[in-house]
Amino acid sequence: MMKFCLYVSVLLGSLAAISNAATYNGYEQANYTVIQKTDVYEHRRYPASIWVATPQDGAVFDDIGSAAFMRLFGYITGENSEGSKIEMTVPVITAMSVRTCAFCNATYTMHFYIPRSIAESEVPTPTNSLVDVDSMPAMEVYVRKFSGRADGNDWYREASKLHDDLNAYGINDDQLKMDAFFSVTYDGPWKIMFRRNEVWIMKAASVASE
Repeated sequence: MMKFCLYVSVLLGSLAAISNAATYNGYEQANYTVIQKTDVYEHRRYPASIWVATPQDGAVFDDIGSAAFMRLFGYITGENSEGSKIEMTVPVITAMSVRTCAFCNATYTMHFYIPRSIAESEVPTPTNSLVDVDSMPAMEVYVRKFSGRADGNDWYREASKLHDDLNAYGINDDQLKMDAFFSVTYDGPWKIMFRRNEVWIMKAASVASE
């Protein structure tokens, strides 16, 4: 069954202070700096930023369908205190959290990035009680890129591969945030080939670079 699709090497070793392009396929994207790049992962630093977020519970990721996406899409198309339209951005990120018990539903929290021009002024308040404005502090993430149409199993499989690679490079679990990772999409459902997907594992705040 076709899953709902969201809006979603070069040099080895360290590449210091390389910033990403401001847009991706015409959409503003969250700014970041590449700290290091290897043949299997990228280490990035994201500055503090503003996102709009909504949670959705489900037994598995594929159960959440389009509900979370449509709540966030409603916000950027006018369901906010100003009734204003906000441009779509990338990436769409979803926090994949650890279950509270073996048989409990998991909570998947989807985020849309708020454009810098709006974040620097006044961010409209959501009118839907299930949508919140989320101020994310600066963070460092380890990133694995992959292509294709990803479903729930793909996200967990790629995150597991990233975790194994990090351990192989000497990055231990006590240096990582272990209670969640992010599934990350950049392309809309109409894009067939060369889709950009990522998984992010956050670096623990206590060991993040100064």
